[in-house]
Amino acid sequence: MHWSSLTDPSASAIWDIVAVCVVLSAGLVIAILVMSVIQQRTAKRINATTKSWRDYLDRLNFQDNEVHDLPTHALCRAQVASLVLDAALRVDAGSRATLGRFIEQCKLDAYVREQLRKPRGKSPVVLETCATMAGMFEMQAALPLLPRLMDHRVAAVAFAAALAILRLNPSAVPMVWGRAPVHLFSKAALLTLLKAVPSRQVDELVLRRIESCEPKEAAQLLSAWGQLPGRAAARYASNLLDQPECEGWLLCAALRMQDDVTQIARIRPFLDHSRWAVRLQALHAVARLGFADDIAKLKPLRDHSNWWVRTRAREALANFDPRSSL
Repeated sequence: MHWSSLTDPSASAIWDIVAVCVVLSAGLVIAILVMSVIQQRTAKRINATTKSWRDYLDRLNFQDNEVHDLPTHALCRAQVASLVLDAALRVDAGSRATLGRFIEQCKLDAYVREQLRKPRGKSPVVLETCATMAGMFEMQAALPLLPRLMDHRVAAVAFAAALAILRLNPSAVPMVWGRAPVHLFSKAALLTLLKAVPSRQVDELVLRRIESCEPKEAAQLLSAWGQLPGRAAARYASNLLDQPECEGWLLCAALRMQDDVTQIARIRPFLDHSRWAVRLQALHAVARLGFADDIAKLKPLRDHSNWWVRTRAREALANFDPRSSL
């Protein structure tokens, strides 16, 4: 390139553009570095503040007198509420009473009601925390605000609201079980809700809900019901084995619940069920409860068209020990 080309007006304009781009790039890099430093310092400050409050709450759990000497560092009320809930889950009832006095002094009960009163646009984490605190610390003033949260699209929020209502108002059991979105809840969540219901009411409530809800939802509820003491769920599941036309989800749940070797003759026919999911659960049940002559019934399933059935059949045959079933 000839030096004269650098003095050309068009070349000069290009160099001006390059210079501007270099300056802008350098400015952007500096801005990113500055923001990174600010972010790191902010994170350290937040962590230090959070630790200060957490240490205070840990000490508070062992105090029997009035709450005092609050940390001087500031946290937003949502963060304090989260820390209080975390502390409450780790302590006994006596220490929880001290936390209750702390909540009153910090006016966290008013904050809880404020969040529950207008849930639209609120973080699901905040709503779940507030609903859980309302139930755990018996905030009766929050009770009228909780039912609408059972319609929340996030399962954790709906579950926290339902559990809080049951704790605050045991007579609301029919309303909660008639309205709660059972299809969103895990088996563990359903089991927790069932344990919050008086034992004399559980069987009737579950049966009523199973008969009125979708099959998949009913199967989940049946599985949770089976985890409670008593034989009502086992009897219901056993009766389903006499109904081959029963929906597949419910049959799967019923087969998973079988633990009586005397039921093996009623389980075997389901190895030929039209739905592969039912065949899979029947396979598990036969492998768990079966006798030596059941090996011949499991062998054809090694070549089943469904990968899950095929794989589980091979695993069952490899680990099958008929002597343990005798």
